[in-house]
Amino acid sequence: MRNLLIKILATVLLVFVILPSVAKDPKREFYLVIIYRIKNKVQEESVGSFLKQHYLPAMHKAGKKNIGVFKPIAADTIAFGKAIYVLTPCSSLDEFNKITSDQAASQQLIEGRRSTMESIVGI
Repeated sequence: MRNLLIKILATVLLVFVILPSVAKDPKREFYLVIIYRIKNKVQEESVGSFLKQHYLPAMHKAGKKNIGVFKPIAADTIAFGKAIYVLTPCSSLDEFNKITSDQAASQQLIEGRRSTMESIVGI
């Protein structure tokens, strides 16, 4: 009788406590990925300056602290050119949409992009 009671209690514990915690939806992560294709050192420095002076401060102001910026290494010989990758984590699609719409409206980012393009193109 005692063994039966222990088995029933263990089954109830398994069904109501352990299984729901295992069966939860996995935590989803979304990333805003921006790729800047660069051809020379001047472009690399201009994009790096934009990221440092405009993009990262705007994202920090929006509450995003962990932003990955990956620059090419000097010995990189990829056939399609070098690139700078920027990864911004988002906890949901709503947050992703908010960040992208805020970026489109941000005067700080608009001015930074304009000055970066001017320095690259020589306008």
